[in-house]
Amino acid sequence: MGQGTTVLDRIINMLWDQGINLGNLGTDILNLYNLVQAQGDVPLIVDKYLSRGEIDASRVNDSIRSEMINYLISLGLTFDGAFDGGGELTDAYDEYLALSYKQALDVSYGRVDPINQIYQPGKSVAWNFEVDYYKDVEDIEVEPDNVRAAGALMFVKQNDRAGVFATADRATERWSLGSLNIQNPDTVAKLYRYHKRRNDRLSEQERQLAYHQVFAEGNVQSLPGMRVNAQYRKVMDSVLNEAVEFISKTESNELGGYGNVSKEPLFQAMRTLRYNLSSHTQGKVHMDIFELYAQLQDCIDILRSPEVISQMAGGSYQSIWGLVERTMEEMGHQTNVAASKTAAVEADKIFKFLADFDYTRRHAYDITPFLRSIEAFILAQSQLGEVRSMPSGSHRAESGDYDEFEEVMEDDDFDNWD
Repeated sequence: MGQGTTVLDRIINMLWDQGINLGNLGTDILNLYNLVQAQGDVPLIVDKYLSRGEIDASRVNDSIRSEMINYLISLGLTFDGAFDGGGELTDAYDEYLALSYKQALDVSYGRVDPINQIYQPGKSVAWNFEVDYYKDVEDIEVEPDNVRAAGALMFVKQNDRAGVFATADRATERWSLGSLNIQNPDTVAKLYRYHKRRNDRLSEQERQLAYHQVFAEGNVQSLPGMRVNAQYRKVMDSVLNEAVEFISKTESNELGGYGNVSKEPLFQAMRTLRYNLSSHTQGKVHMDIFELYAQLQDCIDILRSPEVISQMAGGSYQSIWGLVERTMEEMGHQTNVAASKTAAVEADKIFKFLADFDYTRRHAYDITPFLRSIEAFILAQSQLGEVRSMPSGSHRAESGDYDEFEEVMEDDDFDNWD
């Protein structure tokens, strides 16, 4: 394996980066060995490509690098001829590396771009009465963009729940009635544009209809003929339960760790949820999600104005999220803004992982980030009063040991929302 590095070198470097836990050293080494074997030379190829200096180093972080690696692995390339005799990276795979960087940016910034896939038909052979188990059509049954769209809609929904839309509406109303004295011309322009577009935007009821169609949630009745995703809660809970059960078994399995605990129940649940979201996030709701996210950004642009914050929030609420919390309290609603923010971010991460998840290559994925998002999402949901059902034998369900995610709940630095 590899040019200029060995399996042992990579395991040692990765072990050093993540920190050495002597009590779990054997498990960590086994997990890293399995990961290195699955990744092959791809991480080294990505690192050498990024080190050329063709891409601004300030735009590359661990998340970008990880997404590039996952994308290249999903292509199934052999990378023959990737290195010359001196161990330097050739330009043989530059096109794929550039595509992987673009894909990583799209994932990082939540861009909704069509994903073009090419499918190879199976070979024609004389039939020997063996039946096809659909292995060749796994990916055809799923539209990754539909799954990404569901993640974007959940992101919007959680912000709506926190009160972002309602607070922006209140700010615009107060400005139009002369109760807000805004001098900044950019803020004035944003308020005026939001005010003029209010009748063109999706109404609160229409937002609820979108949530109802995709997640079977929302305080609204279905429209005649609407295809509501009635199974969403069930299949989502299945993923959450299997993830928690997997974590519990891994933590209690002192010798084997990831290597000796089957991921198959979790992978099956992930595949089911992926199909579910793909088949129910389609039609006009795609354009609705596009519009809702644009409106959400307009709301945040207005509410981050220092003039709006100082005049509407006051006191100790001197932030956009303090403004939202204060406004919702004035309107008679108690909201947990921190939990809603966390639920929004982690749900979107979960759905993006599912969008890129290829069941036929399931063992090549590092699911650690996915599991972390699952845990953070469950914690946020519990703080929002939506406690999911956990398996009775689950260590996580019994102990509620989510302390490591408290930092997420308190972190206001969500710059990627811009």
